[in-house]
Amino acid sequence: MPDPSSPVVICGDRGKSFKMLAMAGVLATGSAFGVSAGKDALVLLLGCLFFGFVALQSLVALIRPPKLVIDAEGLTWRGMRSWRVHWSDVERFRLMALRRSSTVLIDYREGRVPIGAWTRFRQPKEASTNF
Repeated sequence: MPDPSSPVVICGDRGKSFKMLAMAGVLATGSAFGVSAGKDALVLLLGCLFFGFVALQSLVALIRPPKLVIDAEGLTWRGMRSWRVHWSDVERFRLMALRRSSTVLIDYREGRVPIGAWTRFRQPKEASTNF
């Protein structure tokens, strides 16, 4: 039986990151060839920049896959950006199904919503995180 005091670690899928890197790389390269061929340069340049950024993010996720660590004090997400939620800040968790994936909703206790990019413009009672 596993020790309940030891943290639970859920790692991201490197195979998914590799597939995303390959697709984004092909699309960014295709956009770059389209720009050099003199096609609609603005649209292709935006495509090249977007898919290049996606390829860069996928490469980082391939080298250092994201992790969710659940321990006695709370949960920690380690990815391109890391953050931590303490159990004392959480009122409850909910699961919301979105087509073929699901999202975890965190309901924070009153006055405990963390300040960050998500809450800078509005103060929601819940924040959404994909796991």
